[in-house]
Amino acid sequence: MDLTQIQMKNFSLFLLLFLFLASCQETEDPGSVKPKVTTGGAELLDIGGVTLVGELSTIESVVKHGFFLAQDTSQWEKSENNLDLGRPSTSGRFETKVFQGLLSGQTYYFKAYLKTQFETIYGKTVAFVSKGGRFPTIARIEPSQGHLDEDINIYGEKFNSSLGRLKILFDNVYSQYTNQTSDTVITARIPRLLGKSSFMIRLENDYGAPATVFPYSLATPVIESVFPEKPQLGNILTIKGNHFDKEKARNRVTVNNYQAEVLESKRDELKIRIPESINAPELEITLEAQVQTVKPDFIIRIAEPIIESYPTTVKVGQTIEITGQNFHFNGGTLVYFNGRLANVVSGDDNSLKVIVPEAPYPDGKAILEVEVATLKTQGDQEIVIDEDWLVVSDQLPFRGANTSYVINDIAYVFGQSKDVNDPKTYIFKFNRADYTWSKSPSPLTEIYRGVTSTHTKDKIYFYTQKDTDTFYEYDPTYDSWTKKADFPGERRDGAVIFSANEKVYLGPGRNNDNYGTPVGGMYVYSPILDEWKQLNDPLPFVRSKPQVLVFDNSAYIFDGALNSGDYQTYKYDILNDLWQESTPSLAVRSGTTAFKYKGKGYSALGSIFDDENNLLEFDPVSEKWSLAGRIGFKQRSPAFSFVIQDEVFVGGGDDEYDILKWVNPR
Repeated sequence: MDLTQIQMKNFSLFLLLFLFLASCQETEDPGSVKPKVTTGGAELLDIGGVTLVGELSTIESVVKHGFFLAQDTSQWEKSENNLDLGRPSTSGRFETKVFQGLLSGQTYYFKAYLKTQFETIYGKTVAFVSKGGRFPTIARIEPSQGHLDEDINIYGEKFNSSLGRLKILFDNVYSQYTNQTSDTVITARIPRLLGKSSFMIRLENDYGAPATVFPYSLATPVIESVFPEKPQLGNILTIKGNHFDKEKARNRVTVNNYQAEVLESKRDELKIRIPESINAPELEITLEAQVQTVKPDFIIRIAEPIIESYPTTVKVGQTIEITGQNFHFNGGTLVYFNGRLANVVSGDDNSLKVIVPEAPYPDGKAILEVEVATLKTQGDQEIVIDEDWLVVSDQLPFRGANTSYVINDIAYVFGQSKDVNDPKTYIFKFNRADYTWSKSPSPLTEIYRGVTSTHTKDKIYFYTQKDTDTFYEYDPTYDSWTKKADFPGERRDGAVIFSANEKVYLGPGRNNDNYGTPVGGMYVYSPILDEWKQLNDPLPFVRSKPQVLVFDNSAYIFDGALNSGDYQTYKYDILNDLWQESTPSLAVRSGTTAFKYKGKGYSALGSIFDDENNLLEFDPVSEKWSLAGRIGFKQRSPAFSFVIQDEVFVGGGDDEYDILKWVNPR
């Protein structure tokens, strides 16, 4: 190490030593004086009470000063014995006067104190014997905490003073009842309308002596337990605890923000009725009593519903009984079949009468659930839905469609989206595996009910009521649209349309632009030649969107009634271009749908709704109609239907978005 390095090292050591000595000198500043406090005397006052005297040597670093005053020096640290005078403003003598709580002949002890940031310093302890005062003095109150509208005993002295009438106030509210039993005891009643739980009791004399003030408070209500531990909605709940108000009207109980009816009240017990409108599994109880608000420190859960019995084979629309426990009909008990809400028509805590809903039952079975205040219980057995027709889906993406087609075992429906903000028309394609739909846009801009359509073996044809561009072909294989030769006849609405022998036939209808005037004429379209040909005039009849069923070379036209006499069924001989009347239908119907199944024809649903018979069967051999039962429980007009590999589906309607399957054909 060279000389320069040695010099630098010595300099560094010297600098560190200098800084250390400087800091020590600052810490041990001889100018810093530790404050002192002295306890002075106790100066008894002529009017009663005492002046306590102390002295501060300095106020430097003093943050608080005052006196401790007690009957027993072991009780110094009680907060009520601390006469805190706060931060001092000057050094020297300080004092405070004490009037309340000093009994004559009683020895008291006091000492002055000061407090710095780091420590508390006391003066010596001084004793004095109180002479009491020329005014009432409160020594204690029993019980130590009270209850509204109940009596307390005030103990002290000078209560029978001849210096004036004694007045007792709770804050600024006069006592409702006072009984001065002696010079040292007064019985007073806590005002029922007192607005605070903690307050000052004041004794005043007419002659103007200092008022005696004593802090007091109401007992705090305590909720200890409830019975039953898992209550039911609408039933009685017993709340155990203490310090409740004996007057039930002064106990306000809310459960989940609903006010509960208080049925009975005692000091240690309340009986309430749980509100029926609660929809939560846990009960949050709040009690307002004794001008205080309290809650239990434990969780209360309602009783879960228990399912004991129910029928396991039912029909849609049937009223069934579910038995069990912890139901609550008036409280909004919910019952579900496969997640679909059922109508609960009556019930009580142990029984529910429920109508089986027309909900999706794809496999003909249902899971039963009962829900009370969001608590769900599931039945332990599946329910068999014993119906000929079952709803398999309620998620149709279109509305009001009544035209459907089956090509290569795939069903198509033409219509509008159920989104009312979407005015376009679409071809909707049915997925039989999961009852879902996909869609493809259509070039037709007319309201879908103004379009008449039919289909051949592999194409769908649409007639629109316009002067030009009236006829279109849709190829589902390529999802393509092609404009075809315009219809040459007079425009017509709701016309007869069907296909046979790979040709399209378009017949009578009405001209809605001319007040519904009947329009006759029969035409046939050849897809191969893309041309129309006029046929013999049909029989005179007027219908709106009638149904057509083709058997061999005969087309049967029915429904689409415009008045109460439209029962007729018309038969068109396709090969011979001849018309005649067939057997009338059994009902005047419109807005129906029709399908063929195993050699028979069917007219389904529509605007004329019969609770027992909305499905009619037509036998093309005898040309007779017969009743075929009921499809569902809703009126559907218009509706659609199609048959795929001997599976029959119907559905739709103006505001209906479900589809049914014939699971038990005749």
